[in-house]
Amino acid sequence: MKLFSNSDFQARVAENGQPARFESFPLNDFLGKLNGKFLLVGTHEHNIELIKKFRDKSGIIIFDAHASALPGVHDSFLRRITEILPSSRIILVGVREFSIAEHTFLKESKIRYFSMQSVHENIVGVCDTVMENANPWIACHVFISLDVLDPAFVSVPRPSVGGMTSRELIYFVQRLRFLRNYTSAGIVDFENSIQLAEKLLCELAVQQ
Repeated sequence: MKLFSNSDFQARVAENGQPARFESFPLNDFLGKLNGKFLLVGTHEHNIELIKKFRDKSGIIIFDAHASALPGVHDSFLRRITEILPSSRIILVGVREFSIAEHTFLKESKIRYFSMQSVHENIVGVCDTVMENANPWIACHVFISLDVLDPAFVSVPRPSVGGMTSRELIYFVQRLRFLRNYTSAGIVDFENSIQLAEKLLCELAVQQ
């Protein structure tokens, strides 16, 4: 599996005992080198460009604490994704900070989302439903902002209390990689949590 990143990550053995293998490439011109399964460790903008390239066939599962659904709020990542993909190919997981306007936008846009409360109450059921809804897509991109985690487990620019544990996020990753259409994953907000990002990459890159 190819890994596009300007940081140095080491492939290791995943928890299922299988080696995680990836070949590292710099981020520059990553769009010209995409084929097969790949991993992307960069910025929100890199992931936006990726979704634009594969807009006709991809869906995205977003792990993020923030809805980011209104212009000028944070990076407006989700809002920009809705301008590229239909709502049926967008799933938001772990959100716990959104304004009334953003909540209205999610409802009106019919974007399927799972709040942190629902994840806490039934993580297995949420993961089952996410996989069921993503399964019909031709290709699935898993986007992870590490701020989906509780600040006790990660240092990010915009921390949000009440988030996932690192173990809960790893649980999602270990299951989502079994999706028949899983082709790529992106990680952002990783700069102060290299060890955690490396752990996630190894679980995402393992060969089944």
